[in-house]
Amino acid sequence: MMRAPASVKRYSEPRYLTIVRQIERDIAHERIAVGEHLPSELDLCRRLGVSRFTVRQAIRHLSDSGMVVARRGSGTIVTARSPVRSFIHAVESLDELSQYASTTRFEIGPFEQVIAGVALARRLGCRRGQPWWRTEGYRYGGTEESGDAPICWTEAFVAEEFSRINELASSTNARLFNFIEAQYGERILEVSQTLRAVLMPARIAPMLEVDPGSPALEVDRFYRSARGKIVEFASSIHPADRFSYTMRLWRDVKR
Repeated sequence: MMRAPASVKRYSEPRYLTIVRQIERDIAHERIAVGEHLPSELDLCRRLGVSRFTVRQAIRHLSDSGMVVARRGSGTIVTARSPVRSFIHAVESLDELSQYASTTRFEIGPFEQVIAGVALARRLGCRRGQPWWRTEGYRYGGTEESGDAPICWTEAFVAEEFSRINELASSTNARLFNFIEAQYGERILEVSQTLRAVLMPARIAPMLEVDPGSPALEVDRFYRSARGKIVEFASSIHPADRFSYTMRLWRDVKR
């Protein structure tokens, strides 16, 4: 049934995501039916040639998406043929945040230079009069051919010194902080984020195919360099039923 996908070592995506796609395909084609158990963790390790940790990450992702339910002592049961939740964003490191950028599609318009007034300076935590490059656009989870509604609308601000960011103007697959790192060698070492419940703004509701004033989730991210400088600020608004954010925490146990 399951064989180790040839792409596991070839692609740059995390191994567990490759395993997730393999299992999703097996479920979609009913090689594993709804109501059946997935093979045990040890069986999956042997069949797919990966570690137990990788298998557990994959099962956790499938569980987050609503496709399986893992029950202690009784195994993992398939509960749906396709993801129940539209988009799962699970980030445990900056590398996985970069993976999020590479596995979604960010379509943006042109950049414009803006000067921080009182409100923007407060929002970005910068001084009044500081210039920024601003753009906005929509992020998609599928291909252009899929015709899916966007995951979110995003407004992004990039520090003025990174003027070559204008090369990404009107891009259909923009990766802002990846571009800055590649072009300027400005290593981003910290990303801080804030999530809050908001109402969907009327201006972007039609493109997101939801009603104005409907529940939404706003995610603000600050990207900082090793010097503590804000390289990029991005604010995204997601329809409430189209996005799930997963964060995992570990206790620091002193040995």
